Amino acid sequence: MAALRASTRAADFIDGSLSGDRSIAIEAARCSTNHLMFSFVFFKQFNDDDEIVMLALEANGANICYASERIRGDYDMAVFALTHQRMGYPAVAYKSLSPELRSRKDLAMLELQAPDPSLKGFTDQLLDDEDIALKLIDDKHFHPVYYMSDRIKRKYLDRLPDYMQKNIRRELKIEE
Repeated sequence: MAALRASTRAADFIDGSLSGDRSIAIEAARCSTNHLMFSFVFFKQFNDDDEIVMLALEANGANICYASERIRGDYDMAVFALTHQRMGYPAVAYKSLSPELRSRKDLAMLELQAPDPSLKGFTDQLLDDEDIALKLIDDKHFHPVYYMSDRIKRKYLDRLPDYMQKNIRRELKIEE
């Protein structure tokens, strides 16, 4: 347990006879801030356990990327994961959600509140959404605007920094 508290990577060294021990999985979930717990073979069997998954998501929302398909399709789990993202794990939680959930604008807007927001996994419809574009621009997250639709880039070109305007003009073949 002490080794797990120090690093979830200690799971690689746990004796196989302890496989299935919920107390070990619960401790690992609580301590999985820097390593995604369900990526370890020892803990894969718990990736559909609501209690353990919630503890892991609380430690780091990116843990959802190795959770079960059912969990990745659960709206409440998705909201919890997206509101518990940590710096250093960009674009992992959102793009891991089910396609149905990735098409929801409310969840996309939660992704934009992450410490390091990303548009990876956004649908074409969301990449053409004006509210999303304005949120990025207003929050000074300019780089992801490169991934927005051409229509959005054209419409909000004048609200972007000069260097981006030049790049987008070149990309879209817009004369200056």
